[in-house]
Amino acid sequence: MNIGEEPGRASLDAVLVNEVARKAWVEALDTFVEDTSDFFELGGDSMAAVSIVTEMGELLGCEIDIALLYSNSALGDFAAAVTAASAPGATAASATVASADAH
Repeated sequence: MNIGEEPGRASLDAVLVNEVARKAWVEALDTFVEDTSDFFELGGDSMAAVSIVTEMGELLGCEIDIALLYSNSALGDFAAAVTAASAPGATAASATVASADAH
């Protein structure tokens, strides 16, 4: 079940998601990042992507579809997409963040 579809579950906090994403990117890519930094331009590959979504999922308590990173390759866009996907009522197309306990 997607977070946006769970009754009574609030969306993830945008500031928290951005901070967690920034931390995960810095660790996976071993470089300074800004909201406009592009995952692919920084040398991001599939291993780094897996590392990022895994770490974020553990810290945020959810599962993040790796496709969300590939389709939103700027840090700020990715963090915003994760936040939007977690919002109550998120559409099926954007709801790629699932509760870790839904499995």
